[in-house]
Amino acid sequence: MPKKTILVVDDELKMIKLIGTNLKTRGYAVLIARDGKEALEKAETAPPDLVVLDLLMPELDGRDVCRSLREWTDVPILIVSALCQVRDKVACLELGADDYLTKPFAIEELMARIESLLRRAKKPQRNELPCINIGNIEINLSQRIVKICNRPVNFTATEYRLLQIMAQNTGKVLTHQSLLSHAWGPQYRQESEYLRVYISRIRKKLASCGANENYIKTIPGIGYQFG
Repeated sequence: MPKKTILVVDDELKMIKLIGTNLKTRGYAVLIARDGKEALEKAETAPPDLVVLDLLMPELDGRDVCRSLREWTDVPILIVSALCQVRDKVACLELGADDYLTKPFAIEELMARIESLLRRAKKPQRNELPCINIGNIEINLSQRIVKICNRPVNFTATEYRLLQIMAQNTGKVLTHQSLLSHAWGPQYRQESEYLRVYISRIRKKLASCGANENYIKTIPGIGYQFG
């Protein structure tokens, strides 16, 4: 199996060495960038399998990098930053980041989050149902393609996983904890701000492409229901 390539973006050399060394010892190929401009250039020249992205950097900050990447790729993005306010996390999630880890961190947690993001980015197994049709929404599970009114619509890996699990359980109420666990992993059961941001993004995409935004119903205090 070819090595997974991780792009590490940080203006602190010590942080790049810490993350890069630990990734290499675990068998990953590592690309590094010291600022946002270099990060975008390397991501375009040699597209990575995942981006570990700092926020406060020269040239372009991490928010600008995240926004630019989401214009053309759904590569998993893990923000690693000293900014620890909920508003900072929510802002990055709204820009398209998949996860957020606050500095300082345990290297074991960083590696676990990277591995979790990479697993979620994998294509579904062949034994999954080939296609789900609900109203004017069609989800091809084998190809990870979503069509609305017969037009392909781009969803990030995390958005897709949430839409997929809800569509596969149409009519059922899925709790916040079950959705967080499915989309981010079993260790994510309290990050309700993640879920709010991503459900909002999915609703907007559905509505902008002609689907009924009310396909996803909020069940206050419990979770969400699709259909």
